[in-house]
Amino acid sequence: MLNAPACSFTDRIEVLYNQSDSVVISPKEREEFIKELLKVNPNIQVKL
Repeated sequence: MLNAPACSFTDRIEVLYNQSDSVVISPKEREEFIKELLKVNPNIQVKL
């Protein structure tokens, strides 16, 4: 995650999907983003 294109270094979120794919993002509203993801799929595991 060190060389990820996300803007913020401290607020990065790594989203793992499929079995071995991932993307690193830095949403402006981190908590809101997580809430929206959980609305779409409540089975998502959030690890802080």
